[in-house]
Formats: sequence, structure tokens, C-alpha cells
Amino acid sequence: MDLNTIAAVAHPTTRDQLPVWTAGDAWLAGGTWLFSEPQTHLNRLIDLTDMVATGMLFRLTLNLARGRRVEQFPNSFKSAILAPTADTARFARMFQQLNTNPQIDVQVFATLERAEAWLRAKD
Repeated sequence: MDLNTIAAVAHPTTRDQLPVWTAGDAWLAGGTWLFSEPQTHLNRLIDLTDMVATGMLFRLTLNLARGRRVEQFPNSFKSAILAPTADTARFARMFQQLNTNPQIDVQVFATLERAEAWLRAKD
């Protein structure tokens, strides 16, 4: 799915480089859901991929979960987190536990193949 409304992609590598969250933003952190359906309300992606290399902090994980907690989505959905290392899996599980938005089913996977299979599966 093309995200043709995206005007900018931020690539922070440290917490200090994280941009201020505004309407139209979305976190991009290895998941595939974002590209599974139109996202016409988005205009900026904040790519957290490089944050793993510098070490994600608890505060960042908590802020991500808080952002998801208050969002209202038109539909419930699955959110697959790809966490191939022990360090990334710990933070992914922390995010999974902190996610209290009933519209989001968050699962953590070590491989892209398993994440994609879960996303494709009918409930």
C-alpha cells in the first residue's frame, strides 16, 4: 500500500531527536500494519528503526504506549512488532504490556515470516 499523503519521514537515533508528536504522525518501528490499508490522515512517519541501535529507554517505550492508548481508530487492528534480538524483545514485550488500547492487538515476533502470517490470519 502506498502512503501517498506522507510529506516527511523523521529518522531519530536518540531520544533527544524525537520530534514533537502532532496530528498526522505515526510511529514506524518495523511493523507492517501501517502499510496494509490506506492511511490518508497521516502526513509524517517517525521511523524508530535506528533507535534500537542506540538503546531504547523505558521512557520512550512508555511514551509510545501512551500515544497509542489515547488514539481512536476507525477499526480494531493487529500490530505486529518485529523483535529479533533479546534486547528488542524485552522492550517490545514492555510495550505490549503497556498498550491498553482495546482496539489494538499487539503481538511480538522474532521473525518477519511469523509476524506476517499472524497479520494475515483471520480471527
